[in-house]
Amino acid sequence: MPWHAHLHIDYTLEQQRTVARFRHSGPLRILQSLYPEGDGI
Repeated sequence: MPWHAHLHIDYTLEQQRTVARFRHSGPLRILQSLYPEGDGI
């Protein structure tokens, strides 16, 4: 049984921080954005 899914992610710079905005349908989902390199990336 195939899973049909769609995930759209946009990254933007807002007030010196990278912010992820996303839309999804199906089982794909963003749970948490990780920034291991720190605020400079």
